[in-house]
Amino acid sequence: MPTLSLMEYIESVVGGLGGFFLGMFFLTLIMYLTFPKANYGIDIITVLIVEAIATVFFFTVKYFISSFIDSIYKKSGIKDVDKMSGEQFEHWLELLFKDYGYKVKRTRKTADYGADLIIEKDNIKIAVQAKRHKNKVGIKAVQEAISAVKFYGCQKAAVCTNNYFTENAVNLAKANNVELIDRDKLVKLSMDRRNN
Repeated sequence: MPTLSLMEYIESVVGGLGGFFLGMFFLTLIMYLTFPKANYGIDIITVLIVEAIATVFFFTVKYFISSFIDSIYKKSGIKDVDKMSGEQFEHWLELLFKDYGYKVKRTRKTADYGADLIIEKDNIKIAVQAKRHKNKVGIKAVQEAISAVKFYGCQKAAVCTNNYFTENAVNLAKANNVELIDRDKLVKLSMDRRNN
């Protein structure tokens, strides 16, 4: 399955093309109705037909891509996650990790030393920083997760978000072996859990 962010990008490009051809159709139509006897050098009716067909094509493709993305989101529950508070998101992650066989411990609500959850499986403890955000998650979340590893005696760190990560966050995570679970991975984890 291609990443959802790529599919959403393609959806917006296709929608933009549909809008472009729709605009061109109306401009051509207005030009034709305003100056019906002008010599355009091309068959204006053919141009209108081609623009209409292109408009319908691109909006139809956009509709199908959009429907596919929506079906994935509905199955995964990510749209519900987007409406949650930070604390609700932590609880949702707790249930998700439990479904995958992890023992889960929630940290304190305040002064959590960089981790919201401590998950453990096969004697490997992971400090998890949960970030339910409307914008991309930055470097600070990765720094917090790194600091939590030693404080909680973990072997690894992870940052989970319902969004995506900035380039700086990705670079720091790679340099420190922090697992980043972005929107696409979260959707996949949620769907795989629901399919099992």
